[in-house]
Amino acid sequence: TAVCNNASIALSRFVREKDVTLESHPSMLVGSLGSKNRYFDFNMLAEVTATVAIDLNK
Repeated sequence: TAVCNNASIALSRFVREKDVTLESHPSMLVGSLGSKNRYFDFNMLAEVTATVAIDLNK
């Protein structure tokens, strides 16, 4: 029998505010107001993606 495993990664969780530490970072950033002060954390996305891939490959 075949088994199919799926995982979802919420990309919006990797949007960060510039000059704000990860610990004090707001949990949700919505909309484009203040978007010049934000960036996408590709390094954290890579870490999470690697963990998910390893866990699903078991």
